[in-house]
Amino acid sequence: MALVCYIKLMSEGSSTSEEVQITKPVISGESVRATPRSRISRFSQWLRNFGKGEKPPKNVQLESTETEQTKPASKEPAILPSRQEERKVVVKNIANILTDKLNKESNIVPLQVENMGVAAIGGTNETVSRGFFEAIRVKNPDGYLVGVGVGNVFTLLHCFPEGTLPKGIILADVDPAVIAIGKLMVKKLRESETFEEFDRQVHGLSEEEFIREIQEIVREEENSILTKRLDSLSREDWTKVWRYTAKNKDDASLYKYWNPEQYDGTPYQGAPINVIGAMKERFSVLKQLADSNNIALVYADFTNSSFIDAVRELPEFSNSTNIIYLSNIIDHITGRGYQFGNAKVMEVLKAYENSTKPPVFVDTLQSLNYFLRVRNALPVYTHEDLMMPLPKHGVKPDGLIFADTV
Repeated sequence: MALVCYIKLMSEGSSTSEEVQITKPVISGESVRATPRSRISRFSQWLRNFGKGEKPPKNVQLESTETEQTKPASKEPAILPSRQEERKVVVKNIANILTDKLNKESNIVPLQVENMGVAAIGGTNETVSRGFFEAIRVKNPDGYLVGVGVGNVFTLLHCFPEGTLPKGIILADVDPAVIAIGKLMVKKLRESETFEEFDRQVHGLSEEEFIREIQEIVREEENSILTKRLDSLSREDWTKVWRYTAKNKDDASLYKYWNPEQYDGTPYQGAPINVIGAMKERFSVLKQLADSNNIALVYADFTNSSFIDAVRELPEFSNSTNIIYLSNIIDHITGRGYQFGNAKVMEVLKAYENSTKPPVFVDTLQSLNYFLRVRNALPVYTHEDLMMPLPKHGVKPDGLIFADTV
């Protein structure tokens, strides 16, 4: 099954506010390859409506500057203008802000459930079709990345325009082990100056080193229920998790230069996304977010209304273009369609649509061969969607709305 997890963004570090400067090019000066007329029309409409932002909340400081850039003529039609406008946003301690809100909620802790499939830890079996990342970038996401697991969600950092730092990454999972690994990752991001150092401290640990690191994470955990559930995991359980995280260290192919467009055609279309390579290419972004305490991990059900409300109250969330990564949680919630009545719990996620700017929802299904798709509204799932026969491995299903039609 797809690597899916719901994570709890627990506060790590002191409650003292920190500040981070985020430089956001509102309009990119890059050119785009020749595009069908229908896509140019949609892009032109988006461009005409661009810029209708509102004043930021009082708890966020905002500065604006404008610069002019002239780029050499391209041999290909330039759809994006060369003019660039930069906006600097100061965001304070997202993880602490979120944790303070959630600590007041008694229903945020998920039921204890058995993990289904492979945990979303530093890898995925999800893939993308041609133009996936480009289609999201033209939506100009400038807000938060909210998702499940500590795996493919990090790949979606490539959906933000070059130079744009997300305001924060917010992750939730019902698997306590995933939360612990996420906390370990954030800790090592803070302690590491290079990706190679971070990689060794997460994927290169011996079993004994890994167990000691996890024990330290558990000792520092302030959520008593999460601590209890982490303590209930056996040494054998943690050894399985270690084997999964350590399996990457000897696979040289995972560390090669990551090119999102490599999935555009054979032999890569349908191949799992290289999460490790994607994290390497965006290490500086992950490092900045971790250092500023703007990566939050929450032990919660991703469809919990208290979790969603707390996320929506974060600084500038409502007037930003946010990415909401669902993965294939609907498969897990409904038992891949055999308990379809459970699908109604997804309706609470519609609350993310109530923003000044439309959000970007990213999801997939097992019946879609785990190809990611994108929409500006919460997907409407049918029983037939979930029960479709699986196409041939690696083949993109026909007749569905993917990123290239957003």
